[in-house]
Amino acid sequence: MKKNKQQQNMNLDLSTFLTIIGTIATLVFGFLSIDLFKRKKNPGKLIIVKQTAIGLFNNIAKNFDEISIQYKGAPIKENVLYIKAGILNDGDIDIDGKSVEKTLNLSLKDNLKWIKAKVTHSSPELKCKTEIGEEDKSLKFDFGLIRRNEFFQFEALIETNDSSVQAEDIYDNIIISHRIPNTQKVITTSLLSEEQIVRKKKKMKSFGINIGAQFLGVVFLFFFQILYIRDAPILYKTIDGQEFKVTAKSDESIQLKNNKAKEEKIISINEFKTPQKYIPFIPRQTFWQKITATGYIIPVLLIFIIIFIGSEYWELKKAKKYYKLFDIATE
Repeated sequence: MKKNKQQQNMNLDLSTFLTIIGTIATLVFGFLSIDLFKRKKNPGKLIIVKQTAIGLFNNIAKNFDEISIQYKGAPIKENVLYIKAGILNDGDIDIDGKSVEKTLNLSLKDNLKWIKAKVTHSSPELKCKTEIGEEDKSLKFDFGLIRRNEFFQFEALIETNDSSVQAEDIYDNIIISHRIPNTQKVITTSLLSEEQIVRKKKKMKSFGINIGAQFLGVVFLFFFQILYIRDAPILYKTIDGQEFKVTAKSDESIQLKNNKAKEEKIISINEFKTPQKYIPFIPRQTFWQKITATGYIIPVLLIFIIIFIGSEYWELKKAKKYYKLFDIATE
């Protein structure tokens, strides 16, 4: 009888531990399902991959009188910016640019205007050209069919009358719009440099070593919990052998929870104090009960690993994908 009771307690503790792990998995897959729902509702997805942004005068010719950069025969002053970016179909469907209501459009904010724009590279067989309109405030892309993972790169010159506009902030002054069916809002992302990729790899390696050390610490805590910590819960039992977990309520009532029968009931404090009706005792803790006492450490550690390593790995994976794609265009 006693052995069966211990087995039941072990099963209960294991169930609690698995419930914690299941909760974590539910949260993780919940976030993934939100992204999946978004992609299913609007499977088309265009992203702008930022590559270069330079103030032609400030970054190149400002400190050297011998250097002069000209455009259409006139020297370029500090109000001209050069940008280079790629536009990639990162969605789940092909996008037919000939059947859209409004094509992809990059509009500049006040005190900015497009001077020149040109598509410089693209995926094989992908045709695309640019058009500047609306008093040089709008840059439109006229393209045909962009299949999944296909892209085109463009370079452009922007003129500004506002000296506070810096090259590195130029994308904050661009409004992206379109009316392409079943396609999400266009987002911008940066193309990591090779140095940044190397740093990320080193960072992930260092984090892996730290996690390994923390895991050894968790193992130590488990053994410490099992061998040295003497804390134990107090339960109450009745004459007929029922066991209850007791919780006091603010209204001076007592909640009795029978874990074995999965029943709860509320009694008055006077009834609870009836002599020999509810007898306190300390149950013998099983191996799994002691493990459960520190079991929260593992879920916390797993969440930390998933959030950090997952985000870093995902960004690194995207960077490698972009490099692989854009390298095709520059061969």
